[in-house]
This record gives sequence, C-alpha cells and structure tokens, in this order.
Amino acid sequence: MSCSNDDITEETKIDNNNANGNSLTLVENMGHLKKTQFPSDVKFLKDEKIKKTKEEIIAEFTETYKKAPVVHGPFTYTVRKPAYSTRPGWGNQPFTANIVYNGIGSYPASGNYVAEIYDYKFSIWLPPEAFHAFTESIDVIGYSNYTTQTVGYNDQPPVTENGALYFKTNTYGMILKYNYVGQLINFPISITDTKTLTYYYLTM
Repeated sequence: MSCSNDDITEETKIDNNNANGNSLTLVENMGHLKKTQFPSDVKFLKDEKIKKTKEEIIAEFTETYKKAPVVHGPFTYTVRKPAYSTRPGWGNQPFTANIVYNGIGSYPASGNYVAEIYDYKFSIWLPPEAFHAFTESIDVIGYSNYTTQTVGYNDQPPVTENGALYFKTNTYGMILKYNYVGQLINFPISITDTKTLTYYYLTM
C-alpha cells in the first residue's frame, strides 16, 4: 500500500529547544538556505549511499499502521564542533585513535595514522506523542564509521531520557595528525565549525 500527498497532513511549527548552545529552527524556505563558507584546505565527503526518501518512509508506516502519519517538519538543528576543555571529561571533546586511512589515489596516501576524531552529536527533543523521527540530510556530511571511513550518519530510534523523548544521530569528522613515522600531517576531513541536520518526526 502506498500513500499520496492527500493522505499526509504536514504541520509547520518551531520547537523552542536551545540546549548546550545548539540551535533549532524551522526550515521555512529550503531554497533560501545559504551555503556556509568553509576553509578550502578541508576535505569534504560525498554520501553516495541510497537512503529511503521521506515518501518511502511514510508509505511504509502507512502500510504497517493502516493509517497515514502526520508529518512534522522539515526542521533544522545545528551543533558546534566538539572542543577541548580544561576540565577532563567535560562535554563533547575530540579524542585520538589509531586508524588505517583508505586514501586510495589521493593525498594523504593510504596507511596508518594517528587521528583526532570529532563526534558531531545531535540530541533533539521531541514531543511525547512522536513515534518516529528521521534525518533527511546533514549539510556537511561526515563518517558514520571513522574506522572504516564509511560516509554517512547514524540515526537512532527515539529514546526517553529523564522523562523526555529525544531523537539522536551523529556523524564524525577527523584530522589525520601524524603518519606512521611520526611526521606531522594535520589533514582535516569534514571538519567544520558547525553542522546542521534537517529532520522530520511523525505522529499518528
């Protein structure tokens, strides 16, 4: 069973959530979103995975529940780049990892590196009646898995924490700091001051 646009009620509203310095806004006109300017020496990634469209997700839920859900959005949520703190363990900070970089045919070359990993975490409040949420896009995509350098993001089902409902997802950027002989490389991949996620949530 599929659903047409006539089966779907779309609601546009603003959720006033501004925790931890992150911002949440309604996308009122997608055509007027301005592209953020980033340093030219940062390597950006292209997500080539084929994901389900909004229409496909809605059609699946309509077939499962025999009723079209109410679609809320699109909304955007912006997070800042993880930053070092003078207080160890305080906040979302970068961390180091030994990785095998798969840079075939590009600079830096493939090999072993010490990398600085930046985990861009999105934690978005949802109203209690929401039963599903999903990411439509992230403006500057990172890795869903920095170890394998899989491009993408990790959506999680809505979860209840301290009596509130949240939608969580994340994507990784990284800086290749040193190669296997200890030479300083400092090559950034998908490192930006902010990342903005566009998402929807569903109610019945």
